[in-house]
Amino acid sequence: MASRDDDLAQRIERICADTWPPIEAWLYDGWVLRFARGYTRRCNSVTPAQPGTQPLAIKIEACEAAYAGRHIPVVFRLPSTAPETEALDAALVERGYYSADKTSIRVKPLDATLPEPEVEIDIAGAMTSEWLGHQRRWSKLTAEQTATAAEIVAGIHEPTAFALVWSGATPVAAGIGVLQQDLVCLHAIITAPEARRHGFGRALTLGLLRWARGKGAGNAYLQVIKSNTPALRLYNELGFNREIYRYHYRGRPGERANPAPAGTAQPR
Repeated sequence: MASRDDDLAQRIERICADTWPPIEAWLYDGWVLRFARGYTRRCNSVTPAQPGTQPLAIKIEACEAAYAGRHIPVVFRLPSTAPETEALDAALVERGYYSADKTSIRVKPLDATLPEPEVEIDIAGAMTSEWLGHQRRWSKLTAEQTATAAEIVAGIHEPTAFALVWSGATPVAAGIGVLQQDLVCLHAIITAPEARRHGFGRALTLGLLRWARGKGAGNAYLQVIKSNTPALRLYNELGFNREIYRYHYRGRPGERANPAPAGTAQPR
């Protein structure tokens, strides 16, 4: 019998892509192929969702061809919730694929008191040019990456909070909260390089959590790379100390997809 945590993990895995959606997606024999001009691994990777009927080798080669046709490095995203992950992971190792970005999906209940942030936080219901401009500058995105990020964000159809934290008249942190019924996903959290280690990321996270609870969310979740010790420490302190499931990527040597910018998986 599946546990409550297992059910929640399966639910989050089904819906988490909607918080950072690709520009194009295919369903292929139980796998989901996502494409977004190579910007972020989450939007440019293959995820096994359901068991298929075709041999793994044939499916892997078909995926390699699909990404090669778009001039995007092929990357596989391997969640611990998928029944095919273990066999696919072993097959990719045999083909020489490297492992990258071991990621933990953490959950926090919103039934406890959330402290009031001690700084000013502006929350908008739609992306503004100011919000996108800060993300571009702090993440050092190219013009093409910025345009792709804007297109990805435009594909989010759930209620979304675009948050900016201010220190006086200076913007210092930005992030997103996406409401999915009683869940909220936090990502794209970034602090200006010159303003780091001053608690602005914490304040931003609290502001988004308070917004989500006010909208009826009962749980929050986020994704954090396991090697990012400072982010793990912060999120554990904020109550995201429960790993609901995990995933990692595999790619081919010599091919490097753009890693997630600060905040989509490894906030700085």
